[in-house]
Amino acid sequence: ANKTIHMLGSIQKLCRLIYNLLRQYGNMQSIQQNKHTIGKATLTLIGLKLYHRTLLYLHELLHAGPILIILTLFTLLYTVGLGDNTGANSGVPSAYSVFNRGMRRILGT
Repeated sequence: ANKTIHMLGSIQKLCRLIYNLLRQYGNMQSIQQNKHTIGKATLTLIGLKLYHRTLLYLHELLHAGPILIILTLFTLLYTVGLGDNTGANSGVPSAYSVFNRGMRRILGT
């Protein structure tokens, strides 16, 4: 119960920090224009903080921190890292074509 209170307190601190940064550096018009991006970034930061606290808790409980980090890296690699938009038909230059003159594709790639 005490760790839950601590976790909620740290999420509250993170939200307060984001709010203060927005107040200090953003005017109302830019906040309105970018509210989707700001909301997505805020949720990502809160999710990362929750993941960090969960990882610490499971490490204390099961002593399995390194295993959980490796599983997380594999999950990220096979979901976010290997996206569908990296093929030859995507229009995104491959890692090899950036070394060619004019970043032209080589036949077969």
